[in-house]
Amino acid sequence: MTASAVATASQRGEKLPHVCVYVDATGGKGLEAERVAALAGVPIVRARDREHEGEATPRLEAMPILRTFFHHDEPHMFPSVSGQIQDVAFDEVRVVPNQPETGELRMTVGDNVPMVLEAGTELVVQPLPGLARVVARPVRGEERTWMTDEVRVDQVSGIHTVHRDGLCFADLDGVLSIAGQQTGLRRYTV
Repeated sequence: MTASAVATASQRGEKLPHVCVYVDATGGKGLEAERVAALAGVPIVRARDREHEGEATPRLEAMPILRTFFHHDEPHMFPSVSGQIQDVAFDEVRVVPNQPETGELRMTVGDNVPMVLEAGTELVVQPLPGLARVVARPVRGEERTWMTDEVRVDQVSGIHTVHRDGLCFADLDGVLSIAGQQTGLRRYTV
């Protein structure tokens, strides 16, 4: 089953065939195979790169991840090399105003009451095992930090873009949920 077929079936809520492991045949050149494995909650195996060729034992890495999705009638799919997939972030998700000091965001941390952030605030969400670290960085004033399993964000005014692991991948065009996942990416290097 291809990565895009897995992503499409997952997006539709279809039951996927049992998969024990994915094998990264890309040579580790991109993160798409790892994103699909993380999305499916399945370990991924990849070949050792030249830097680690002499190591005798396989190496296991467990990485926390964030899942992002929009609350639309239809699940929002993000463009990727593997087709349209719901998105996984390994390092961070940023919600950035298009113009400094303009645009307001409404944020709901967990089950708390929604709050409107100061105009121009940038929101940074980083993965922790099973949680998300949320940092609101206003243009003026001190940043605030929360730990939660999920944060929901939508724009009250202005235009905002959403960045995943350093790359812009969507405009904030609805309520965006960013959730820390209990099962992250498990990568075996052999």
